Amino acid sequence: TEHKADLTSKVDSLTNEKSNMKRQMQESSNNIERLKQMIDSQELSVEDVRRMEREKTRVEAQVAKQTKLLEGQDNALKEARAKFDACFELLQESVEKYNAKARSFELIPESAKHAKGHKFEIVLDKGKAGDSDGGVGLMGGLDIKGFVLPFVKKLGEDYVRAIESEKEKIRNLKGVIENVESSKEQLADDIAALIEKI
Repeated sequence: TEHKADLTSKVDSLTNEKSNMKRQMQESSNNIERLKQMIDSQELSVEDVRRMEREKTRVEAQVAKQTKLLEGQDNALKEARAKFDACFELLQESVEKYNAKARSFELIPESAKHAKGHKFEIVLDKGKAGDSDGGVGLMGGLDIKGFVLPFVKKLGEDYVRAIESEKEKIRNLKGVIENVESSKEQLADDIAALIEKI
């Protein structure tokens, strides 16, 4: 989840940088156009023309540099998005396995035997991948660490206790059966002894 948040943050940062570069390029283009209009509409000295040519060259160089940087940012943005999409796809596969397992343990849907009215199904919300809520928003509002894991742990402990209780009942029942068998043998011996006396 932290890796996804980092990627989302990187994507947002690159997107903002791209927007800023586009704005700067537009401003530079506007300056070039303004200079051209000034040249066309005014009587200028040779020095004015040279100064404007130098300014034009400087602005054009800046535009070229910004364009190159923008292309680099575009590539970095595409790479970050590709990594995020790959991570999200892996997470989706894990979520499908989790939901299937939760269904087999009768935790899904909320009306299932062991769910006790709680929501255990994860429905990913890609739009909330960058939220600073520990991944709860991304998991469709389900708090895995804070709620699901403790609940499932307690469910397992209750199950173990129930098994131990049943084992104890079986042990007690075996004791009762052994006592009955012993009593039957004693009764048979007593009957045999009485018959001999008759």
